Amino acid sequence: MSEHIKAIIVDDDSVSNSLVKLSLSKIGGLTDIISFISASRALEKIRDFDINLFNDYPTIILLDINLPIMNGWMFLNEFDKLNECIKSHYKIYMLSSSIDWRDIELAKENKNVSGYFVKPLLHDKILSLLKDVELA
Repeated sequence: MSEHIKAIIVDDDSVSNSLVKLSLSKIGGLTDIISFISASRALEKIRDFDINLFNDYPTIILLDINLPIMNGWMFLNEFDKLNECIKSHYKIYMLSSSIDWRDIELAKENKNVSGYFVKPLLHDKILSLLKDVELA
C-alpha cells in the first residue's frame, strides 16, 4: 500500500535526515526517499520534476522550519507560487523541533501544509502520516 508513496526530507541536520529516512523505509516501507539539507535545492528539484513521472500517490515532503538561507516558511511561500498541477502531487508535513504554538498555528493556517510533527518522528507518527496520505 505505502510502497507507492515517495518522500522528500528537507532538513539541514544530516543525522536527523538519516534517522527519518531509516524510519520511513523500515516502518512505512518507503524506498524512494531523498533528502536535502537546503530548502532551495529541494524546491529546485520539485520545480524541475517531470509531471509524467508521478503516480497516483502523492509525494510526502517532510519540511523543517529552521533552515539556513531559505527557512521552511520561505519554502512554503515559494512552493505556493508553483503551478497547481505540480503542487497537487505533494503533501507537505512540517517536521520540526519547535513546539512554539505560533509555529504550529502558522502551519495549520497554511493551505499547503497537511500536518505538523514534532521531532523525533516516532513509529506512531509515521503510521499516522502514512494513513493520512493514503486516505487523501
